[in-house]
Amino acid sequence: MFPLMNPVDPCRSDHSLVSKDAVFISPHKFIGGVETPGVLIAKRNLLTNGVPHCGGGGGSVFFVTQDSHRYLQEVENREEPGTPAIVGSIRAGLAFQLKHNVDPEFIKARELSLARRALEVLSTNQNVVILGSQTTQRLPVMSFLVYHQQSGYFLHYNYICALLNDLFGVQTRGGCACAGPYAQSLLGLDEPTARLYEQLLLEDSRLDRTHLRRRTEFSDKEVLRPGFVRFNLSYFMSDPTVEYILDAVCFVAEHAWRFLPWYTFIAETGEWRHRKHRVFTDRKWLGSISYSNGAMVFPDAAPQPTSCHPGVSPSLPNTFPDVLATASHILNLITSDRQCLPDQRLMFEDCLDLRWFLLPSEAYLYVRGEGAGVGRSVNQLPYIPRGMTAVRQCYPLSKPLEHKEHMTDSQNLVDHMTHSQDLKDNNSQVENGALECVQDGYLLSPQILTDSRFHHPPRPLFKSMIEAINEFGMISDGDNVLLALSGGKDSLSLLHALKQYQYVSRSKGVRFRMGAVTVDPQAQSYDPSPLIPYMQALGVPYHYERQDIIGQARDTEPVSICSFCSRLKRGKMYACARRHGYNVLALGQHLDDIAESFFMSVFHNGLLRTMKANYPESGGHLRVIRPLVYVREIETRRFAESANLPVIPENCPACFEAPKERHRIKQLLAAQELMFPDLFFSLKLSLKPLLARGCKGSSADDGVVNDHLTNTFSKLL
Repeated sequence: MFPLMNPVDPCRSDHSLVSKDAVFISPHKFIGGVETPGVLIAKRNLLTNGVPHCGGGGGSVFFVTQDSHRYLQEVENREEPGTPAIVGSIRAGLAFQLKHNVDPEFIKARELSLARRALEVLSTNQNVVILGSQTTQRLPVMSFLVYHQQSGYFLHYNYICALLNDLFGVQTRGGCACAGPYAQSLLGLDEPTARLYEQLLLEDSRLDRTHLRRRTEFSDKEVLRPGFVRFNLSYFMSDPTVEYILDAVCFVAEHAWRFLPWYTFIAETGEWRHRKHRVFTDRKWLGSISYSNGAMVFPDAAPQPTSCHPGVSPSLPNTFPDVLATASHILNLITSDRQCLPDQRLMFEDCLDLRWFLLPSEAYLYVRGEGAGVGRSVNQLPYIPRGMTAVRQCYPLSKPLEHKEHMTDSQNLVDHMTHSQDLKDNNSQVENGALECVQDGYLLSPQILTDSRFHHPPRPLFKSMIEAINEFGMISDGDNVLLALSGGKDSLSLLHALKQYQYVSRSKGVRFRMGAVTVDPQAQSYDPSPLIPYMQALGVPYHYERQDIIGQARDTEPVSICSFCSRLKRGKMYACARRHGYNVLALGQHLDDIAESFFMSVFHNGLLRTMKANYPESGGHLRVIRPLVYVREIETRRFAESANLPVIPENCPACFEAPKERHRIKQLLAAQELMFPDLFFSLKLSLKPLLARGCKGSSADDGVVNDHLTNTFSKLL
């Protein structure tokens, strides 16, 4: 069952050349070996150190005194400290046992037969480029690319994986660059070209990873990373299953380019998906599970299937032939669809010669018979895989790439707070500046955080805020200001800055009261309740509102989860303000938010519009102000970090449909700011007319903007 450590070679007298000192095995790659630990087999004469290599731990010590300790003598126990993977070890034993009883010789013969069958089928398809030798014995693990003959481009490996999954339920793997040099050799990727790809994929070292909320390596051209598709035919698969998988691969290789206009990609992640696929509604989230009734309650396992194409039955096919027939039916339907796709080639103007895959907009031209002049010859590809019958020619790059260095991960803004006791009542009442949380007639006393005091905001932040307050007349004498407090760095920074402004404004005869409100959307991954004791310690009147917004979004399936949540939160805050006598609602959006909203409005709505600095809400009883409209986001982040403000981490499921459009605009502006350091100063001047006071959504906005534009042009003339 296990490898021989000292095999006998009848052709050699010196058997030491075939003996093994140690063998490491990964059972998780075996059939049934999921979540199994690795297995190390080593000769005892190599393990002579009485101190564990790992430094020791629980279960590895025989006895301990005040000034000494003795480790176990049995090497297996000594070298495996901590709680062992008991269940995983049993599963590993079962995996080895299964393999042994099936008979390795049978497995070998079956896999050779499957490999021959796969090569026999795939090699007849002129669009499939098989990587690796087709003559030597090999495992039935097939790595391949799909080539589009008309354009001379490949189809992206992640797109092929997505289409195989969506049409046939066949899961494959895309990318597969674990053994990098070998993969590059199979792809025909020479070292100079590989270096160009490396430089293209690296993010600029001058970018602030923390400010841009980057958790992984980032590149706006990640989709250009070379790779291939890989799938495995396992020995326990039945012949009909094997034939179905091969038929699915051949169908996709032949027709995938026709489906391509229906798919979209995210350049920053390399992800491809159908344009009607929605992550929030189509995935199941841990946050959807509830224990509120004393038991685990979760949504139905699967929603009712729906079809993305008219004329296709939403019911799932029952047999392999039915699936293939349905795929052919969908192909006939989509061929006649007319769409409006942007010219996606513009995304790659600075790296045209490194693009190796067909774009949806290009595929649409071929579907309509208008693809002449779009493609390139195979010799003009940045790399040609081994096995393709083409001669590689030198193809100079349009523009040299500048070298960019890696950035190291930054620390989190602030340490996560310890979650306090959950409150079970929606109402939080304030009397004389002291917070009281009432539940069933009993007064709760949440634990007060240790660093609960007001902090002076940094001068750049405070000065920019005062400039905006004065310029747009945000706060007047006698105002009652309600701050929308989410627990993020921006709203917490505004809380402390407004408190400081209360003292400054008194010298100018402006006195105003300030309170705060938090709307809890009832998402398990976002818990703002630690703000309750924090606000109690600060002595700020505080209102804690709860509404199951996430549940409502799941039930109604709005087009935009973020817009839906924002709208309901705003309504809850308006009601709170009216109920408690506030006439001003202060929001924490900053200059970066204003600029991003402007470009989103221009790109997607065709309107010169952004969030207003000071405007009355539609009812006329409340004004909405944004005192931070001249403050950069980096200032609020620095303040939150230096003052150790209790930032509440937010992990909303709707935000997993990443990267969101606002995130993409943020990346775009960050890249432009590197080239034009005064970018946001210019944006601030340009956006002043749009920030001017007006009633949001009414004709009054246009009049105010036109007045400001007229004044601006008059000064210029």
